[in-house]
Amino acid sequence: MHLNDAIEQINEIALSYGLDPFPMRYEICPASIIHTFASYGMPARYTHWSFGKAYHRLKLNEQLGLGKIYELVINHNPCYAFLLDSNSLLQNKLIIAHVIAHSDFFKNNVYFSTTNRQMIESMSSSARQIRAYEKKLGIAAVEQTLDAVHALSVHSSVLKVMIEQGFHLEEWTKDLIMIGMEEMAYFWPQMETKICNEGWATYWHRTIMRELPLSDEELIAYARMHAAVIQPSAYSPNPYQLGLALLESIEKKSGRAGLFQARTLESDVSLLRNELTSKIVDDLQLHAYIKRGSEFKVSSSHWQDVRDQLVASKINGGFPMISAEVSQDRSLKLIHAFEGVELDVKELERTLPYVYHLWRFPVKFYTQIEGRPATFSYDGTTLHKQFG
Repeated sequence: MHLNDAIEQINEIALSYGLDPFPMRYEICPASIIHTFASYGMPARYTHWSFGKAYHRLKLNEQLGLGKIYELVINHNPCYAFLLDSNSLLQNKLIIAHVIAHSDFFKNNVYFSTTNRQMIESMSSSARQIRAYEKKLGIAAVEQTLDAVHALSVHSSVLKVMIEQGFHLEEWTKDLIMIGMEEMAYFWPQMETKICNEGWATYWHRTIMRELPLSDEELIAYARMHAAVIQPSAYSPNPYQLGLALLESIEKKSGRAGLFQARTLESDVSLLRNELTSKIVDDLQLHAYIKRGSEFKVSSSHWQDVRDQLVASKINGGFPMISAEVSQDRSLKLIHAFEGVELDVKELERTLPYVYHLWRFPVKFYTQIEGRPATFSYDGTTLHKQFG
């Protein structure tokens, strides 16, 4: 069987089960191309040193045997899937069954409903705009501002207040902030639904592969590949394994109709909160952890503690909730919605200069450290700390 025949057969099976993906476009690529696309997040994007750093990390991980990218799939209409040119036909069958389910999830999950389905074209346009600014203003000036935008990209409320009240900001600075916000809005649902999405794709690649006419030898090879996908991780829950377990629990209670409803409505937060049970926690040997010094120690194995910690780690993508206010003197006040988890002080101290670089006026940040109110301020030259 040739790859095109496998694609046609898998697509027919997927549609017969009720999957509703975007039209699929498959490309066979060498590892260097897939690494490039993965490090940039898309096939087309502006250049930045952080993407190069991510590329070399991915390449090194593969060389050391710590990880290998077999495919990359893009939330787009049509949906693009890039397959590694060294994959066997059997590997590609599994991957095609996996990515067609991702495409179905992208198209039908409510958290993706407002994403830009033509983001490749949008990113290409943004890259041209940034290149024009680099030519006009110099690469160093543009890259420094992009560094600041990247540092704050997950805090859309802060960037929004800058756009809305930054009358003093230059237009090119506002444009870079807007590009950062647009791109983060595209990637954000993927962060919110990692467990759901990977669980869905794993459920369907398993279901579809069972329908294919595989030889005994191929069945054994496939079983090994699937086992590797859902293998437990030593450091954090495997989203493929955990997502599959949660969806299987739904299927037992509500049938396949319940599965499709979950695909449409759930995020990781809601799926974990509603479906994680003591049985799943015990079966997957999940634990809650506490950080002591530089090490993490098991704090509890009770399923409710595990559930609550996992849910907390997924709220707002796992990032702190921060609101912003502009004072009469144009200084920017950032307020951390403290919910018992202290911020990394070193990371906070590294980030405030980036905020100042964009805002151009003093910045004050309010949080709690060791049970006491704490204020960090930066005026462009000196970082000050005050504890209440």
